[in-house]
Amino acid sequence: MQEEAKTGIRAAIYLHISLDLEMDGLAIDRQREDCENLAKYRRWEVVETYVD
Repeated sequence: MQEEAKTGIRAAIYLHISLDLEMDGLAIDRQREDCENLAKYRRWEVVETYVD
């Protein structure tokens, strides 16, 4: 059995700080939550998260 068949689609999340004027990290938290929810909905395995 191929590895892909066992794990499904693997995805990485890329979070970008651009409009976080307060610099409180909440924009990143919102992005992370949205991306994780989308991955869960699409049944993707999140293997890495990058923050820029």
